[in-house]
Amino acid sequence: MADEPNLHVRTEGARTAESAALMAADAAAGNCPFCTERERAKAIPGLYTEHWWAKACEPPYTGTAQHVLLITKDHFDTRRPNYLPEEVAADRSAIIELAKAQLEMPTGAILERYGNGKLNAQTVYHPHIHLFVSDGLPVTPSMLPADVEGLMAAIRNSPVMGRLQMMFPEAHDDPLECLDKLREVVDGWRAMQLGKAWPIRPKCSNAVVDS
Repeated sequence: MADEPNLHVRTEGARTAESAALMAADAAAGNCPFCTERERAKAIPGLYTEHWWAKACEPPYTGTAQHVLLITKDHFDTRRPNYLPEEVAADRSAIIELAKAQLEMPTGAILERYGNGKLNAQTVYHPHIHLFVSDGLPVTPSMLPADVEGLMAAIRNSPVMGRLQMMFPEAHDDPLECLDKLREVVDGWRAMQLGKAWPIRPKCSNAVVDS
């Protein structure tokens, strides 16, 4: 953990300027954000178990109708192996099921990060679970494979691709890497303009494509 000296936060990963300022202040004081009275005052009434409590995520991730954080009452460093004591880990399913029932979340997704925040986008090294519900828009592809193949061929041969390769030399002339870089720029700009979370997406370049 020598590359991340602060015990509680990774401030460069903050998703908004306001969050960055609060995290920086907490870091300077040696505080964990989730252990402060400021954050615990935001607890959702009645949504807690012996070892966990809950609050709304601010700002919610893009594309979510509801986004809740389930947080351990005690502080544990999520970068360490086996960071949760057995009794806290055993209570995890109870807080998840209680949240799903109390907040009427029949369909959703669950995310929990651990380890190196530079690799998984974690910013607060205190155990917490993201529980969210979609905004209702479909997540399945809207195009047929033939459409994708035709568009990809056009992209590879377009003058725009040549410009992207000049803008992103680290992509090594790989069209999919260039598109990943461009999408990251667009996502970041949109998130900053709307004050929303910077989305984490799978990379186009991770796909296996026949050349």
